[in-house]
Amino acid sequence: MFISTALPGKVLLGSILLLSQAAFAAPIAPTAAASSVSALPTHATVVSRFKRYDALGRLEKEWDAKGQVYSYSYDANGNRQTSTDPLGRVTRYEYDALNRLSKSTDAAGKATLMSYDARDNLVQVTDPEGFKTSYSYNGFDDLIKLVSPDTGTSSYTRTASGQIQTHTDARKKTATYTYDDLGRVRSVNFGDGINTFTYDTSLAGQIASISNPSSSTSYRYDAQGYLAEAQHQIGKALATVGYTATSNGQLASIRYPSGTMISYLRDAAGQVSSVQINGKPLLDQLVWSGHIGAQSWRWSNGQIWARVAANTGLLAGQSLADGNRVYTFDAASNLRRIEDINAPQRSQEYSYDLLDRLNLAVSNNSSFNYFYDFNGNRTDQTVGAGTTNYKHADNSNRLLSSSGANKATYTYDAAGNRANDNGWVLTYNNAGRLIKSSKGTVAVSYSYNALGQRVGKTSATGTSLFVYDTQGHLLGEYQADGKPVQETIWLGDTPVAVVSTTGVSTNISYIWADHLGTPRQITDPASKQILWRWDGEPFGNSLADEDPSKTGKKFSYNLRFPGQYFDKETGKHYNYFRDYDPATGRYIQSDPIGLAGGINTYGYVGGNPVSAIDPFGLVRCRWVISPLGMAYQCNPDPMDVLIPSRSLPQQFADFCKGAVDGFDKFKNIIFNTGDSFPDRPLPRDKHGNPAPEADAEGPHTQLGQKDGRKGKYGQAREFDVNGKPVRDVDFTDHGRPQNHSNPHQHDWLPNPTGGTPQHGPARPLE
Repeated sequence: MFISTALPGKVLLGSILLLSQAAFAAPIAPTAAASSVSALPTHATVVSRFKRYDALGRLEKEWDAKGQVYSYSYDANGNRQTSTDPLGRVTRYEYDALNRLSKSTDAAGKATLMSYDARDNLVQVTDPEGFKTSYSYNGFDDLIKLVSPDTGTSSYTRTASGQIQTHTDARKKTATYTYDDLGRVRSVNFGDGINTFTYDTSLAGQIASISNPSSSTSYRYDAQGYLAEAQHQIGKALATVGYTATSNGQLASIRYPSGTMISYLRDAAGQVSSVQINGKPLLDQLVWSGHIGAQSWRWSNGQIWARVAANTGLLAGQSLADGNRVYTFDAASNLRRIEDINAPQRSQEYSYDLLDRLNLAVSNNSSFNYFYDFNGNRTDQTVGAGTTNYKHADNSNRLLSSSGANKATYTYDAAGNRANDNGWVLTYNNAGRLIKSSKGTVAVSYSYNALGQRVGKTSATGTSLFVYDTQGHLLGEYQADGKPVQETIWLGDTPVAVVSTTGVSTNISYIWADHLGTPRQITDPASKQILWRWDGEPFGNSLADEDPSKTGKKFSYNLRFPGQYFDKETGKHYNYFRDYDPATGRYIQSDPIGLAGGINTYGYVGGNPVSAIDPFGLVRCRWVISPLGMAYQCNPDPMDVLIPSRSLPQQFADFCKGAVDGFDKFKNIIFNTGDSFPDRPLPRDKHGNPAPEADAEGPHTQLGQKDGRKGKYGQAREFDVNGKPVRDVDFTDHGRPQNHSNPHQHDWLPNPTGGTPQHGPARPLE
């Protein structure tokens, strides 16, 4: 599953849906030998990827320009038996008599076990700590019961067509679903509130409105079917966001609720070349790389933001406001060192255990040691000379207490939500969302929209309202009457500027984000002084410096790791569908998508916060080379856990499916990649053979669309250095009877007669 970060034109909601419903299965080996050089635009670093296949067409080895090799072996039935990474770490797989994955043994020698019923439904997963998660199905293979060590027992009833009719969690809270004649979710009644969804009456069937007791949003589309306006009613405030699109569906502009207009100007290739704010330059001279997205730009004050990639495709260095950083990664793509050229005392080094979990971070004046159990729960932490010990439940991953340097106790409700957080009393609604945090005389309340986004927060200091774009980025924070406080300007998934409003004064500041897209510094364009800085503990357990230049004026900004917002009242980070606790490096609620997000349902990014992100609070994402360039891949090893899509007891996936299926912000954008596909068929010559782009030099990738049984879908075609087709990537499952994975690929195979390569069979995307 790829989520592109190259352009600010993707639809996030569909990406989340696909993440939450992804079926994880063993990769199917390709049927032909090939080597590929990923396609790059002008100015980009060439990144080579090579593959070798055995006599049966199974992937045997793959390596990069540095000779870092991944190797694979298979049993007599063609099942993958081992995977060995460039560091020599081996993951082993075993299968039952029906070739179903029954055991996965990680590089540390710890096993995850799977068992199935007679109809091939997964019925039990036993994790490395011995905790068992079980699934029960009806006669139609629909999930009707889930028993989890972390969330207790959940039950489901189904409609005649197999859709979820009710879902009851371990707290005995029941959600009831209704659907329209097309099978789209019409309402979800949680008992303490109803989420409703309406759709337009056109053939496109796009979402028209969403509402619940906290807020409502209505959507308006232009004549081409592109989203033109979203009106958000939150309490008594009305916040309107306007959108315009280019002729091929790429984002052209966003009008913020304050009236601020952000324009994305593009070159002939469709890449953003400059960004304007209210018609004035914000940044320009953008240079793009297919592997790291934006490679450089010039701010309107003349400062340069830049980053460079190594020939492995990983980031080698970047500029920040006070100098340059150099990044060093190991052969398994784990960040090993950040060297701060101008301030060596800020340089950091990292080391990992056999499962890529961060176990040591060292800088000039501090060190952090972390230790884990078999499931990735933190058991001990040493910061300098102080050690904290963590105690977990004997039969689950729930954290019960900590002792030593940091003492705390925790309790949970029946569904695994942290209910008492060392004196903070946490209250949840029937949908399982945190709605109140209180401690003594301090109380903070929260509200959410029908898509699960937090849109309101009220404390003793007042009420804050939040508005998001359709990609899920936080556009702005507003007062209860809708007046702006701060609005963040985005370039793809990277925050690049913040517009702050105090009284009648409005100021623009530059955001300098790191290799993960985390804001690290904010500067004043005129003085170039650093107004705000966030460094420190790897898991985010450190406060921002709100006056690093010692001017006597504090600058507040609350974005943290991608998808996170800092709540100063509690010290937690709101992280879209969950809440993250940086003090313990874990979530305070179990993962809404269950084991599909990882074997530890409370863990954050597999214990590797300097190399991975979780923008939705659902699943770990890491940088990978995708068919369309550098992208985030979420849950990159599909054999970590084998969970069928129908067994995901995740409320968002259930009640939001109908809403996001029709929510096509730009109708040429494919949900699971987020990239814009030109409305054209992929070029062919007069003989009907694949034709490379006429002006392309060397390897490149074409984008286009094709008519299919389920309507138009996106296609990508890779060409090698000689202009020969390597593979096609189809962003559809083609429907029945094919039911391929989405996306999937077709390799162009050698023609036995020496003619044009032949279009090979479908197989899962690599």
